Amino acid sequence: MKLQGVLVILVILLMSINVGCENKRTQQMQKLTHQTGFTLSVPADIKYQATSNGYILFPPGGRELRSPIEIKVTYSKEAMPAGQFDKTKKIEGDVVHYRMEEVNGGSGGTEYTIQAWKPLSTGYLIYEQLIQMEPPEKPDFELFWKIVSVK
Repeated sequence: MKLQGVLVILVILLMSINVGCENKRTQQMQKLTHQTGFTLSVPADIKYQATSNGYILFPPGGRELRSPIEIKVTYSKEAMPAGQFDKTKKIEGDVVHYRMEEVNGGSGGTEYTIQAWKPLSTGYLIYEQLIQMEPPEKPDFELFWKIVSVK
């Protein structure tokens, strides 16, 4: 009887370790190469639309929402992005300049916009995401930062 109890505990322990390992597996990524020459790695479940100077990225289910969720990635060869980017964040060795704005919206709730840019050897990548949410909810920009952080 004691042996059965030990075996049950051992099986439960092994199952919990396996679940933990599965959660740590890396997410599948897809590599996008734009006609302007820059490459972007994004999660494989992201849908995208190419534009003349970048991509519009759509997270799973993002297009079907009342206020669709999209992340714009734009390449600029000319100059640094205009405006004041008063915050910086070091990610994977890159210094990313960013700003966040919060505007009281209408019936859809407050609009939160995050914009960031980082230098490339041939120009700049500019990222932007707008999320609209009803208070007291706050946006989660986890996917935004994941996309910014991938080289």
